[in-house]
Order: sequence, then C-alpha cells, then structure tokens
Amino acid sequence: MGIIIHDELKTETGVSVKDYYGSFSDGIRVMKVREITSQEVAENEFDSEKGWTEDQIVLDASNNIIFDVDASGNRTRRTVKKYYKFVESFKYNISAMFNSYVSKDIRVKSKIRNIFKDDKSVRYRQSYDNYQRFRKISSLSVEGTFDDCDKVYEKLYTKLKSMNVITSFTDDL
Repeated sequence: MGIIIHDELKTETGVSVKDYYGSFSDGIRVMKVREITSQEVAENEFDSEKGWTEDQIVLDASNNIIFDVDASGNRTRRTVKKYYKFVESFKYNISAMFNSYVSKDIRVKSKIRNIFKDDKSVRYRQSYDNYQRFRKISSLSVEGTFDDCDKVYEKLYTKLKSMNVITSFTDDL
C-alpha cells in the first residue's frame, strides 16, 4: 500500500529520480489523548461534583458595567451566575514516517531481514544495516490528530496529500 510519485526528487547524492515509490513502511504510532474542556450548561443540568459556577459581571451594549442601586443608595455590580461542566473526550495523535524508494521492488527487498543470517558476526549485521540505509531515498514525517483511529493508512495518506509536498502522484493500493 503506497503511492507512486511522479515529481522529480534530487537525492542527497545528487541523483535525480522520477516515478518513485513511497509508503509508510517504518511503522505507525498511535497515541490516545484525553482532552478535558468546559461547557456552559443550564442551572437544572448543573452537577457540583462535575462542574463549577462563576459570577460574571453584566455589561451593557457599550461594554459598561451595570450597577444596581439599593434603597439606601449603595451601588453593587450586577452579576449573573453561570454554570459549567467538564467535558471529557478522546483524540488520537497518529504519526508515521513516509519513506520513498526508487521502486516498489526495492521497498519490498529493503525489509527482508534474512539477507544475512543471525549466526553471522556483528560485522555482517553492520553491513546489513548499511545496505538497508541506502535503499531509502527520502523520508518525511506525517502526523495528525483525529477523532478516531479507523482507517489509519487512509488518514495518513490524506494528510500527506494535503501537505502539498507531493504534487503529482498515483495511488498504488
């Protein structure tokens, strides 16, 4: 699952590549985030254990404070009681690295871990790491906050396309 990018890319080594393949091939990270916000409610919906009240000063149309005067001539600021409750919601931060490869075949071959057997020396494993490192021609971090974590790949590709980093592409799903 990826896209074929028709834009021209100049690699770090100075080589120009066109019609290359890109995918989210290094894994996707999903973090569930709890958000607590406030919402104004009517007095009959108010619960003191799940909210709070505030006395707010009443202003006229010109933003002047309105005063009430009692029988003895004392002025007091007119206030109105506002009721608030806490609202809990969950969002999902989804992030991944979008990696580009010269072709889809190179991308598939870059993930084969059995090029060097596990019983080989550390020197061979380092050679493997160097071999794999040069197969990727570019990487781009893509992340977004979403209301749910359904269809993660679709959301990441939509986010990538909206970033306007890639202008000409074909879906290769």
